[in-house]
Amino acid sequence: MKQKNNVLLISVLFFVATFILLYVAVKILLGNALVVENFIAYGVLSLILAAVAAAFAMSKRRIGLIIFSIGYVLGFAYLIYAFSSDLSGWEDIAGLLGLFLFLGGGTVIAAIAELITYFINKNKNTTYDK
Repeated sequence: MKQKNNVLLISVLFFVATFILLYVAVKILLGNALVVENFIAYGVLSLILAAVAAAFAMSKRRIGLIIFSIGYVLGFAYLIYAFSSDLSGWEDIAGLLGLFLFLGGGTVIAAIAELITYFINKNKNTTYDK
């Protein structure tokens, strides 16, 4: 029961944080008007990121969750930095590309780290018969 509550908490936190960060970045930093399609896109991206975090948490992959979270934080930090700087009209594209680069990189590195730890633990539990 406790693990299920932790997974749900992690999922909800990632969903809400993603939605709020995207809203603040686009509405306040860029000053763009928001339409229904924006909210749908924020919801879909928030749901995907919450599902990835929940997958790491549900499978008890702590290292993967930490690495994914680092990529998440770096991605949104770069997004906010790019949106707040003057890049001659390219700040929105540069920020989103940086966000997706850090998110994708964090997810891939997390998956590789978890595969490495899986194989290391698998080899430790193997006995060799002579």
